[in-house]
Amino acid sequence: MLKSEEQIELSIDYFASVGDAICLLNLTNHAYFNLARHCSGQEALDRHIDCITVKQLLQTEGELITMRIIEGVEEVDGVDRQ
Repeated sequence: MLKSEEQIELSIDYFASVGDAICLLNLTNHAYFNLARHCSGQEALDRHIDCITVKQLLQTEGELITMRIIEGVEEVDGVDRQ
C-alpha cells in the first residue's frame, strides 16, 4: 500500500492448518527487496528497518539453530512488541 511518496507498506498474510497435532510452524517468505533502488549502494541497504510483530519466538544458538525453547516477547529495548 502506498502511504505517501516516502512510505510504502507491504503486508503478507499467512494461513496454516495443522489438524489436531502439536507442531511448530515456520511460514517463511524469502523475497528480498532493495527498497532504496538498485544503484544506491550498501549504505542505503544498511538503513533498512524491518518490524515484525510476534507474541512468541524460539531461542537460537550461535549458528541460528533453534534450542527448542519458546519464549514470550513482551518488551524489547523498552518497546512493547505485542
